[in-house]
Amino acid sequence: MNPKILICALFAPLTGLSAAAPEAENAPATAKASFSAAVIEKNMTEFNTAEVEITDKIKALKDKSKASALYRQMPASGPYIDRILTEVVKNPNDAMSKKGLTWSLSKCRTRDQLGEIADLFKAHYLDDPIINLYARSLSRGFSEDQAKALQTLHDQTNREDTRYFCQYYLAVNLQNRTKYNRRLSPEAKQAYLDKAFAILTKLNENPRVAEVSKSLAGRISAVMFEKNNLSVGSQAPEIIGDDHTGTIFKLSDYRGKVVQLTFWGSWCGPCMAMVPHERKLVEKWQDRPFVMIGVNSDNPTKLKQLVEKRTVTWRSFNNQQKDFKISDRWNVSAWPSLYIIDHKGVIRHRGLRGEAMEKALDALIQEAEAASKS
Repeated sequence: MNPKILICALFAPLTGLSAAAPEAENAPATAKASFSAAVIEKNMTEFNTAEVEITDKIKALKDKSKASALYRQMPASGPYIDRILTEVVKNPNDAMSKKGLTWSLSKCRTRDQLGEIADLFKAHYLDDPIINLYARSLSRGFSEDQAKALQTLHDQTNREDTRYFCQYYLAVNLQNRTKYNRRLSPEAKQAYLDKAFAILTKLNENPRVAEVSKSLAGRISAVMFEKNNLSVGSQAPEIIGDDHTGTIFKLSDYRGKVVQLTFWGSWCGPCMAMVPHERKLVEKWQDRPFVMIGVNSDNPTKLKQLVEKRTVTWRSFNNQQKDFKISDRWNVSAWPSLYIIDHKGVIRHRGLRGEAMEKALDALIQEAEAASKS
């Protein structure tokens, strides 16, 4: 979703949809009876079905250059959302209205409709659990306006968990500024990061956060883990888990070799686009101190098929272990996520791909070879 669209849309005043018009106050009691949950469900189902059909066709394409033509056949969500919001306004407290509104938030792509959706959330759901979804939508960009909206929501809601979510998403907003605003000076970036981690540290030390929302406490813990353990120059944390055969192994088993660690899945287009290059590197450096290791998010059966077909020629941890996901512990929010770890187990690079990745690996392999001879 374009953050600029989202920024413009989510700050409509609480007046308008949030206040009943005089005509509505005097309307007959039978007006509410015109509400139709079936209309909401029908529109969601029709759109979802059409979207899945196109998506399946794209996945089945052998010639991916034809994908753009199929993408253009995707249904426009606007007319469906219009019909859904018409029903939501009639009876906002109905369970199907809540479902339709949250669905609309996830599918909406236009400024005016986002404004309508924001108005409905603020007017009717400030103290409803679904307000947390609205809060999350405000974290997807990095603008000052979104930060102000989160602070306003924090101050207006009576929900304790929502206030914690707003604080967390404000920290995410600050972090996003350092990632996506290229005009920031190094000093400004550090100031935003310091402010973000001050918020997160306070949340992490508050026992009420875990009592109110275990999922939020887990997210905060993962962010703090990343900050303290996954920076360039840090010793790579241990990973212990099973591979596609069910065999348990450890990341530290490969100490002495340079490790390219990649979080990937077959559903991830950019991940699979890297595979041919990764296969070449595995073959190129098969007799040198190098190993490619994956953390794969597919189910074990799918991963086994990929290995048996030689689509991938290296070992991967199953991301889903018995009681946890490795990606959660490493705070992976984007796929693929890549780490280059040297022969001593130290993280040397993050996020490198293509030629830059190959050059960095080659230099570290030479370091490892020199160290083994000394």
